Amino acid sequence: MVLEVALACGPDFPNRFLDGGDPVLLMAPQVDFQNELQRMQLVTTVHRARSTGTTRGFTTDAAGVDLGDLETALAGAPGAPAMVSRYEMVRRQLERFIGKIKEEPSGEDQEARQSRWRREIERLQPGAGLPAEFALYFRGAVAWHGGDARGASAAWEEVMALPPAARRFKSTWASYMLGRASERSDVVAARRRFQEVRALVRQGFSDSLHLAVDSLGREAKTYYEAGPLLPACELYLEQFAAGDPSACASLRWLARKAWAEGEGTLQGFAADPRGRRLITALMISEQRVEYEPAEATKQQVDGARWLGILRAAGARDVEAAEQLALLAYQSGEFAAAGEWLSIAGSKPAAQWIRAKLYLREGQVERAARLLAFLTLKFPVSGAHRSKVGMAPNVYSGWEYPFEREPNRGIDDSASNQILGELATLKLARGDYVESLDTFIRAGFWDDAAWIAERVLTLRELQEYVRRRWLSSVAVAKETGEPRVETARSQGDAAGRVRHLLARRLIRAGRYTEARVFLPENLKSSLAVYAKALKRGRDPRLPALERARELMVAARIARWEGLELMGTELEPDYAIEEGQYENGITLEGRLDPERSHGSSLGLTNASPRINRVSHGEQVRAMRAPANPDTRFHYRYTGADLALESSGLLPDNSDEAARILCESGSWLKSRDPKAADRFYKTLVRRCPKTTIGRAALARRWFPELDE
Repeated sequence: MVLEVALACGPDFPNRFLDGGDPVLLMAPQVDFQNELQRMQLVTTVHRARSTGTTRGFTTDAAGVDLGDLETALAGAPGAPAMVSRYEMVRRQLERFIGKIKEEPSGEDQEARQSRWRREIERLQPGAGLPAEFALYFRGAVAWHGGDARGASAAWEEVMALPPAARRFKSTWASYMLGRASERSDVVAARRRFQEVRALVRQGFSDSLHLAVDSLGREAKTYYEAGPLLPACELYLEQFAAGDPSACASLRWLARKAWAEGEGTLQGFAADPRGRRLITALMISEQRVEYEPAEATKQQVDGARWLGILRAAGARDVEAAEQLALLAYQSGEFAAAGEWLSIAGSKPAAQWIRAKLYLREGQVERAARLLAFLTLKFPVSGAHRSKVGMAPNVYSGWEYPFEREPNRGIDDSASNQILGELATLKLARGDYVESLDTFIRAGFWDDAAWIAERVLTLRELQEYVRRRWLSSVAVAKETGEPRVETARSQGDAAGRVRHLLARRLIRAGRYTEARVFLPENLKSSLAVYAKALKRGRDPRLPALERARELMVAARIARWEGLELMGTELEPDYAIEEGQYENGITLEGRLDPERSHGSSLGLTNASPRINRVSHGEQVRAMRAPANPDTRFHYRYTGADLALESSGLLPDNSDEAARILCESGSWLKSRDPKAADRFYKTLVRRCPKTTIGRAALARRWFPELDE
């Protein structure tokens, strides 16, 4: 099943646990309707829809299929190629005129303009020598598209009156269109015709357009529109089993219509084994995480109502127990959820819901043991997801269900969600290193980054990475990802934790150790930075040389500081490449429900679990950067530049340029901090061109090359 990802404009807002509070842990699993239908496999069928890349299960090129049938029928006959060529010309003309009718814009004279093309259609003749079934079917098609439904039906009836051997190719076509022609006037006759299509296919007649599958949907539609609804359920389910992609939407609308019709219809569905599974699948898939409390309340009321209807109908399906336990949990019927879980047994998804009930009861250790057991039942790799039982997934981190973008390379398997919940419980009980490792394995980098950046000591993090992710080769072996050679590897959290450790070491001045963990493309910059810093502070070197070396280091800190020393979370937000202030914060950990704006209301009187412990808080209070200010590396670079200027004589052009350049790094965001550089510039270098320009502007002038 699919774990949705909440997206919005600007940065991605990924799933995460640690700033969502208890609602993230207690949130009911979310089920994808289509995947649930596939998992249940309520019916089987001998029919198969054609995969054509269209929205329907059969090709839209009826003319091309028609010509293919004719070539097969005439194979080896004298003059066959010429006959096919003549028929192709007229068949393509028919398609062209049909297109012209559809293209006519709406307006008062639309009917008159369309009539012109219908008259053109009426003039079409199939040509002499065609097999009777093709000639008669074409005559019916001309009448149908010319607006003569009665004439069309008469021609198709003639096809069906031919001896079976003489209508091998067009029997299914004619029977299907006779059903279409009867849909409005005689729904019972239409249903018989659609059933006849499938009977003909079973008898061996050609079904080149895969109309047997479409006839299921057409017949179901007659019940959807005229009633009763329950027979449509069986037909749409068979169409879905045949692989027609349109059937899923049809089943969704059918279930919604049944719900809207009320008690009488719902009681009928509740009494039918497949009908009640369909409605239940709809209910558990549409119990979405809602931003509006009123909508969330309505969903819970609807879920409780359906459970009541099933209870009154005496439904005690073992097969559906897992679904109904989930629905009861989603609806806030926790006692009922426990009852259904006792029927569901040890199915993995049922045990997942059981773990959430343990959390609600405050049995955290028991829940953690069960989640750890479940990680063995749900494989971690998204390529090998479990097929046993439901594998529902949840939104975590953000509440509003934005549409998910396809092909984002996100492994959103149920196993990863369970691992994330387990990692959260490990953090709550103080297993910091284990929590980090579990978050990384689950793919929740935002949560892992919080622990790696703010909770673990530098020594603990270094020991963990040395033990688990000593080299990029080890990363590749563990994750299957290519070697980490770039500064940002979006799909490789293990590579990220190595890079995060390198930046922490650089901030601590441990450049040699940091180089081991730094991405390859940054190692040369670090080497230049460390060397320049060392030479710039070597008192044995001339002052001018030291000043220039310090300025080299200053510029690297300013322009490559995010990659070399930036914090993953606040204040620098390397996690968003410095562009957005989006990540887990100490404030969010102290009061996640408030900072997250949670309106889910899913917690009860049980102990609060997903919030910062005293031990975690003490560790996280340490400032991650010096200064602990947004874009702190700019200040590091500016301070190095100020140190560089101090080695140069007053009123030197180079000192003036250094002070103006470095002060400009801060002036837009922090004028107060930049003011120190401005005052130093005008005090020490008033006779330089830059100094005079600064005095005239009373601020930094723009530098040219």
